[in-house]
Amino acid sequence: MYYKVPESQTSAARLAVGSMIQHLQAQWPGLQAMWMRKVRASDAVDSQCTWMEVYTHPEGVSDACIQAIAHEAASRLNGLIGPRHIEVFEPQAPASAGTA
Repeated sequence: MYYKVPESQTSAARLAVGSMIQHLQAQWPGLQAMWMRKVRASDAVDSQCTWMEVYTHPEGVSDACIQAIAHEAASRLNGLIGPRHIEVFEPQAPASAGTA
């Protein structure tokens, strides 16, 4: 999931996202979260920054877990961030020699 955060909301959003991740990890044992901020060019004049959350689970992130993440974000981050963009990826094994 990635989204824009207005610079004026970064402190409040940081607290809300951190709390949300802790809550989700308590609710979904085994859930791991990586939370990142996009590196900006030093001359950027944009008043927003891009944040991303990446979730993994040993058994895969289920549809129910994805819905729980979306629900928590809607209730905890409303008014602090822009629209969340959800993308789901699945692991891929490397191709063997001679296959593509």
